[in-house]
Amino acid sequence: MSLELITTEKFGDLDCDFYKNLNDEILLTREQIGNALEYTHPNKSIEIIHRKHKDRLEDFSVTIKLMATDGKSYDTCLYTEKGVMEICRWSRQPKANLFMDFTWDVMDRTMHKQPMENLQDLSLKISQYTSTISTELSSIKSDVQFLTYNYYKQQTLKKYSKWKSKTSQRK
Repeated sequence: MSLELITTEKFGDLDCDFYKNLNDEILLTREQIGNALEYTHPNKSIEIIHRKHKDRLEDFSVTIKLMATDGKSYDTCLYTEKGVMEICRWSRQPKANLFMDFTWDVMDRTMHKQPMENLQDLSLKISQYTSTISTELSSIKSDVQFLTYNYYKQQTLKKYSKWKSKTSQRK
């Protein structure tokens, strides 16, 4: 499974990394969710919630290998948007509602913002290509005019055939 880090947002002092998979689902790690909810043992606490509601959370989670800051890859559990919402719903932590709202806002903004950014990027690229094409066309037009001028100049100099020119010089 391929993941792309699409944004890192602050929830209080915590940096939350939002990933996107090939299905365009946005995911958060179990560890980040547990840290945001201020559990003493973030990974273990979310794992307990997951086990209690396995029938619901299995469809909204995936475990893959992610590289950590130490350069090693570890099995990491990530949750989709629905998974994060379900965990917050069952969590009794004081920040659960705040984190659910934060996550919802970031995911909503990210999902709706990307097409607009893509359109803006595309518009900028089209503008750049149009400018480049226009410059190239101007250069080609100038070259054609130069060649045309030189061609007609040579044609006027060679009004007569070589035979006629040679016979005219003998007189």
